[in-house]
Amino acid sequence: MRVNSLKRTGLLLVWLWGMWSGGVCAETPPTAPVPPVPPTSPRDGENRSYLEANTRVLEGNWTEAIRALEQHLKKYPSSSTSDDANFFLCHSKSKVSNLMEDACQCYADFITKYREGSYVKQAEQDLVVLSHQLSRIGKPECEIRAKTIRQSDNEDIKLMVLMQLMESGEDETVLPRIFKMYDQSGPSTREKIIYILADSDSPKVSVKLGQIVQTDPSIEIRKKAVYALSDRGGQEALNAMKEVLHSKNDIEVRKAALFALGDSGDSSVIPYLRDVAVSDASEELSKAATFAISNAEGPDAMKALETILKSAKSVEVRKAALFALGDLEGEGSVAALKSVALGDSEVELRKAAVFAIANNESKAATQALREILAASKDVEVQKASLYAVADQGGREVIPELMKLAIEGENEELARGAVHALMNATEGHDTAPLLEVFRKSRHERVRKEALYAIAGGDRVAISSLVKILAEEKEDEYRLAAVHALAQSDSKEVVAALLSTAKKDSSIRVRTAAVEALGEIGTPEAREALMQILEEQE
Repeated sequence: MRVNSLKRTGLLLVWLWGMWSGGVCAETPPTAPVPPVPPTSPRDGENRSYLEANTRVLEGNWTEAIRALEQHLKKYPSSSTSDDANFFLCHSKSKVSNLMEDACQCYADFITKYREGSYVKQAEQDLVVLSHQLSRIGKPECEIRAKTIRQSDNEDIKLMVLMQLMESGEDETVLPRIFKMYDQSGPSTREKIIYILADSDSPKVSVKLGQIVQTDPSIEIRKKAVYALSDRGGQEALNAMKEVLHSKNDIEVRKAALFALGDSGDSSVIPYLRDVAVSDASEELSKAATFAISNAEGPDAMKALETILKSAKSVEVRKAALFALGDLEGEGSVAALKSVALGDSEVELRKAAVFAIANNESKAATQALREILAASKDVEVQKASLYAVADQGGREVIPELMKLAIEGENEELARGAVHALMNATEGHDTAPLLEVFRKSRHERVRKEALYAIAGGDRVAISSLVKILAEEKEDEYRLAAVHALAQSDSKEVVAALLSTAKKDSSIRVRTAAVEALGEIGTPEAREALMQILEEQE
């Protein structure tokens, strides 16, 4: 404890330096600092730049020193000499009469940025001298800035002392002093005090934090007080956050209280959150309350979300309830979402319910999506279900997708089923797509199936060769050529050679030649030579 006391005394002496007679020190400045010369190293450009500025400072050529230092800092902002260069930039400016006010700001910024640096004490001393010089010529602003910096140092030391006393069990003695200091301090110190208060177990702290949440002029500090209350826990903290929730506080502070209540793990807060979600005039706050409920979890949270889903006036709030339900585990939430997907009057909510189910990734969710796909009469909802089913269901949903692509009356939905088949098969199995091509009632769906095959990893070669030989539509044969180009088998080369020679469409013949070039095997090159010889 003796050592700590001496350290604190040393810190106090630093900021007390030059404060004789209300902060005015002697006019004679301390001995001018000498900039260090960096050692030579591989970073020659950086060192040469600094050495040039260093020379100007040693010469007392302040204008050129300022130019050289600013240029050095612009070119090497993160160099090992940046603190030296910044300090001597301030020092050089202080020597030029029309830059003394700039130097004051420069020193203040330096002290803030390099708080633990080797030059900070010298900068504090120089700032005191400079502030007095400016005050003498009718410019007191710098003196005010210097006093503010010294006051901040003083407050930090005082806070450290108070914190040490609290840690030693002197809460009841120290808390009145901390509360008084809070009421008399600026935003930076008030923020630090909140962190100190959060470590105290005294009920008085919850009361004080509750007052801060309601009355502090800074929104950010009010929010931090909410988080401090949340970390403390206990009934006093919950009551304080509930008061915030029903107050006219800033919406950001109330949102912070909402999420803190949701994270509290206390089921008694759920009715408060539900009422805000259903009744508050602010849609933003209602949505925040809804998501806060999902953090609480459990059957009470699910019931509250179902109530919001039925009773909230805003579609966006109801959407939030849908996604919050999707984040909850269990079949109950899936059943509630399925009911919305099949029966709600708002198409946006029906689609949102599908997406929320898709986020669940459980077997119950997959089954619900399949049932929605089969039962829904809404094309948009069916399309949303299609992709969700394909992503979740894997190969077991392929028969359902094929049936929709082949027999579906809605062409747009049938085309969607083709793309969903690609997702379900992951492009490795083209047989379902070939079946769709052969049997679909829609011409555009058949084309989609062939294009999908062309994008797959493996090709049903025999079927595509047959399509290439027998299909009457140019577009189908063209798609078959592109699909076959992915294989280098001799059967494919022979089929493409025949197509390049005999097909009735110049587009298809040209595509066949390009496909042989892409394949590039000896057989493919021989086929190209054969085509060339016949052309000649």
